[in-house]
Amino acid sequence: MQFVNKGAFDMATAIKTVGCFSDKKEEDINTWLRDTTFTARVFGLTEDQTARLICLGLRGPALSWIAMAFERVSELDLAEVTKSLKLRFYSSQKTLATLDEFVKPQQFGNLEAFIDFCRKGNSLIEQQTMEYKAVSLIVIKKSPSVLKSILYDFARQCQDWSEFLRRTEEVSWIAFPMKSNTTNTDETLDNRTLKVAPSKKGNIPYTIENYKINSCFTNPCYINVEFNRKRHRALIDTGADVSLIPARVLEGTNIRFTRSSTIIRAASGTPLEITGRCLNINFRTENTSITFSPYVTERTPDYIILGVDAIRTNPILLEQLIRKFANTVKKGSLINKVNYISIEEKYHDMFKTEISELTLCNMGKHQIETTVAKAIYQKNGKIPLHFEEEITQQIKKNLQLGVIRNSRSPWNSRVVPVTKPDGSIGLCIDYRELNKITVKDKYPLPRVDEILDDLADATIFSTLDATSGYYQIALEEVDKEKTAFSWRGGHYEFNRMPFGLCNAPATFQRTMDKIFVKENRKFVIPYLDDIIIYSKNHQEHREHLEIVLGKLKAAGIALNRKKCHFFKEEIKILGNIVTNKTIKPDPEKVKAINEYKEPTNIAQLRSFLGLINYCREFIRNLSAIAAPLYELFKGESKRSVKSISLSKKEKRAFEDLKRLLTEETIRYKINLRKPFILTTDASEQGIGAILSQIGDDGKEHFVSAFSKSLEKAHKNYSTTDKELLAVIAEVGNDLQEYAFQSTYIKEEVNGADGLSRQTPTEKDINIIEATGPSDEDRQKILESYHLDVGHASASTMSFMISQRYKWAGMHKDIKEHVEKCKTCLKSGYPLRNTKNKVIRSERPNQIWVIDLIGRICDTSGQNSFIFIAIDHYSKWVETAVINYKTGSKIMGLIQQLIIEKHGIPERILTDNGLEFINSDIKDLAEKNGIDWQYSSPEHHETVGAVERANQTLMKILNKITDFGRVSWKNKLPEATRCLNLSYNRSIGTSPFMLRENKLPMLSVDKALDKEEVTFSAEETKSKRDENFEKYKKAIVKGKVEVAKKLNVGDKVLIYRETKSGKFKCNWEDGYVITEIILPDAYVVKKNGKVYRLNKTRVKADTSI
Repeated sequence: MQFVNKGAFDMATAIKTVGCFSDKKEEDINTWLRDTTFTARVFGLTEDQTARLICLGLRGPALSWIAMAFERVSELDLAEVTKSLKLRFYSSQKTLATLDEFVKPQQFGNLEAFIDFCRKGNSLIEQQTMEYKAVSLIVIKKSPSVLKSILYDFARQCQDWSEFLRRTEEVSWIAFPMKSNTTNTDETLDNRTLKVAPSKKGNIPYTIENYKINSCFTNPCYINVEFNRKRHRALIDTGADVSLIPARVLEGTNIRFTRSSTIIRAASGTPLEITGRCLNINFRTENTSITFSPYVTERTPDYIILGVDAIRTNPILLEQLIRKFANTVKKGSLINKVNYISIEEKYHDMFKTEISELTLCNMGKHQIETTVAKAIYQKNGKIPLHFEEEITQQIKKNLQLGVIRNSRSPWNSRVVPVTKPDGSIGLCIDYRELNKITVKDKYPLPRVDEILDDLADATIFSTLDATSGYYQIALEEVDKEKTAFSWRGGHYEFNRMPFGLCNAPATFQRTMDKIFVKENRKFVIPYLDDIIIYSKNHQEHREHLEIVLGKLKAAGIALNRKKCHFFKEEIKILGNIVTNKTIKPDPEKVKAINEYKEPTNIAQLRSFLGLINYCREFIRNLSAIAAPLYELFKGESKRSVKSISLSKKEKRAFEDLKRLLTEETIRYKINLRKPFILTTDASEQGIGAILSQIGDDGKEHFVSAFSKSLEKAHKNYSTTDKELLAVIAEVGNDLQEYAFQSTYIKEEVNGADGLSRQTPTEKDINIIEATGPSDEDRQKILESYHLDVGHASASTMSFMISQRYKWAGMHKDIKEHVEKCKTCLKSGYPLRNTKNKVIRSERPNQIWVIDLIGRICDTSGQNSFIFIAIDHYSKWVETAVINYKTGSKIMGLIQQLIIEKHGIPERILTDNGLEFINSDIKDLAEKNGIDWQYSSPEHHETVGAVERANQTLMKILNKITDFGRVSWKNKLPEATRCLNLSYNRSIGTSPFMLRENKLPMLSVDKALDKEEVTFSAEETKSKRDENFEKYKKAIVKGKVEVAKKLNVGDKVLIYRETKSGKFKCNWEDGYVITEIILPDAYVVKKNGKVYRLNKTRVKADTSI
């Protein structure tokens, strides 16, 4: 935009351009200021001139107010003028009126009425009353049914409201056809274009217009249907005239369909590829059979669409749709901001950034009752010079605010500067000597676990924070002298209750409980200066807030606006994150535990276990795991600072406790209206229990955990007696007065088993079939999944086994099985950096990466190469043996292994080897339209995917050929199969499962008579894309894996690089660490030979 020259400025013209503002009902100050400042920019005005233009545009009450407000101001400041006008003339009532008009039920008789309604959303967004998502959500809800699916897509795609509005206006005519041009032609298979009478939709006996719809921009209408013993994804689409079914769903069935030349277009206008129509297909959903006649599509969409024709004949579909829609709008996205605006406006005088003499609670005073009359006097210690100025300023400020006053007291306590988390210095008085002679007030603070239980039914939360809470409580006049302190020629005492007094928390809690004597633990919980308000819904929450704020205002309590949070669905309280269903530890607390260094004395260990104990209800086997660490306390006093050095067992316990909390540990909130399930167990180490409940989803959810180490006498009990001890310890006398059922649970399904046996916490993965195999079968499973998949890694074994089996301590058993395998220990490569370039692919067979490995010598003495190609999307690998790396050979293998088996790819990536740069390859690429790309010699990270596959393939070959004793050529197909079965971190599954959508059947699965398990393509694709996004970040950043810490005397293996082209043990055993030179270097010894090695070339011998 080209602005005019300042010399062309004409005030009268500018005023006429922007109009005037006089605070009339239909005027909005934000809109007027926006237009005025923009006009000023067009005229090239300075800030001073813009401020004057604004003032000249005011009329009536607005002009009178501005004249009085700035009467003594010599120069107008633009920022101050606009801020003052907004604060004075912004009206929440106008906003509420606009919002009411926008959200009230409406019927649109024509296109113009609907477009006018959509455009009203502009003012709500401009006033920042609602966000784009919320406004567009209301438009979607109120739009005619035929538009809903289209507008959902727009909402996902558009970045802002203006784009969404423009596209909505472009397509809205679909819902309001001209009556004169409407042809009510029934659907016919002979027509070249499908037409459905608009009146047909009026015959549907259900409507979703009066139901709330999902607030997310993902279509909420998906359901699961069962067909031909398989589960499929289906979309209930009220905007689709007909139903569709992908041809792949019909594969393997006897269902026939009639060929059709019908053309069906998507909402975008793109014609779909229709091959025919099936009549009267039967599906099942929610144990109910549905019948419909869909058209068959070849490619897109890849899910079933249940249109109006199916909904009309199967009312169960619309009932499901209604249940999905009902009550799923997050009302906070629509009304939270309006609620807050009205609340802050009503109670604005309660929000203060700092207290004053007038800020004083009228519900009680703090007393300091001492056991001796003699005054205590302490001199200040040496205080760093750079603290002095800040302490002086804080004392001056507190004098002005009336928090302290000058004193003639004989008492004196030391000044101690404290560094706050933000780096500033806080004034603190050391009252420890005073506290020693103070009569203790035993008034109780609320228990954290009881607070969390009280929040069980709540879905909406607010938290309030009192501004300098303690300073709002007055001190009894006779006790003020006891708080005296001295600083730089002055002697002062507190008027208000200071921090550091032993009874201050009790006084503050008593005061808060007195304020909320009727409401406490009904919908409000005061915990010192934090106040928690909780409710079941928004309307109820607003009423509760009104009551709480009214009580606080009457008591004279001021609030810190920055620390108050209103209408939240998730809050952070007392070291926990609480939502409407779950509770989890505060990530900051977990971080502190995770970063805690290994303790070197008893005091540090006690501090660490104190942090852990705060989160004990999240750790299902705390006492058993921590037992080795608690053993170190025996014979030590509570103040002991004795130096300690953790043994291997103790270090393992220390690391396990940190790991268990850094995993995403979540427990569900207690539902007091549902029965509890108490599961207990015992072992040689301890007793344990799990409290759980059956959730709305029918699954058992973990609520809380209990565990306790056995005392010496209890360890002599029989197993049965120990298990009974666990029952007594958990329920004791608490349940004696109640009627309850006691049921025996077999060990394999007893969740508490892990509490007493120190088994690691396992994440709640989707177990297809949970069984408890015998010890003998477990060993067979471990051996089969390890050997049948080419000496599979622990991650691959855990991934594959957990799909079919489950037992307590399964992942631990898998890890130990792999660590004890000598073959696995002797193979592999040293730790390395994983940084690589990320290449995106969107579907299988889009990009293939090709490489050659070799030359490799076989047992016959012949040197050959391995041709390896990997599909970048699925990580599926194809391999072959070639003796000569010529262009014609490579061309033939690409034709055979890729084009004939998978189809023509869009792109192929290789390095710059001559076997890939020749006329044969060029002809192949041109003939098939393949985009052939080469990596640069300096940056081979482009083909990182195939290089990682190379290393894994060679590692498998090394193992299954017994390090070259068997012909690798004969074992190459087996190694390739194992590679495709192995878990791949970048896709979150195995190439086989991603490609075939089913679990592989190994020999042990057949022996144990396991059934085939299949997955939907949508599930595996979704999981692949989700994991790839996480993996991408790690690949771009790169990381060097950290080796396990080793100690002097540990038996280890060292990496001895073999010659290229030979299969041989990469790791040599029999070495012992004799010295640790640096954190990254060790000295190892074997048979008199001594080596100094980096930590990446040394690993522990776990096979012993």
